Amino acid sequence: MRIASASRVGAICSILGVGLLVIGTYHHPMEADPNVPAAAFAEYAADTLWVASHLTQLVGVTSMVVALLLFADNLKSSGGTKFAKIAAAGAITSLALAAALQAVDGIALLAERAYPKWFGWLAIIGGLPTGGAGVAIAYTGFSGLSMAINMPANILLLIWMLVLGVFMWRQR
Repeated sequence: MRIASASRVGAICSILGVGLLVIGTYHHPMEADPNVPAAAFAEYAADTLWVASHLTQLVGVTSMVVALLLFADNLKSSGGTKFAKIAAAGAITSLALAAALQAVDGIALLAERAYPKWFGWLAIIGGLPTGGAGVAIAYTGFSGLSMAINMPANILLLIWMLVLGVFMWRQR
């Protein structure tokens, strides 16, 4: 069996990602005014497909980011090293922001009843520097700077995950 080339994998990820993002967005509730968060989140919470639509969007974006990273690798191998770094940093940042958006949507739908507000803020406080660390890693590798950003952010996200486990355990 032959392994597909990076260009073929990138092409598949690009097309699949667009398709999944379109499908997820099509099934995402959009009747309420998104400038009125209470109404928008109430609409999302009432929708039986909100988890599936958000996860489909996230998988679509992830697939597109894989395509962009493979594209960056192609740029690098053809002499466009500076552009490759910019493309890779943009791709990683896009994935981090998309994941944060999906997490905020999910947290906001549960936060009013089951979780305190500080719990959502802890996720944001851990998630934003993680995105910044992704950019630093793209430019400097696993440097002292990127690790100085990444390690504390990851510790916050691990604490968030432990607190999530406690909250979920108490809900039975």
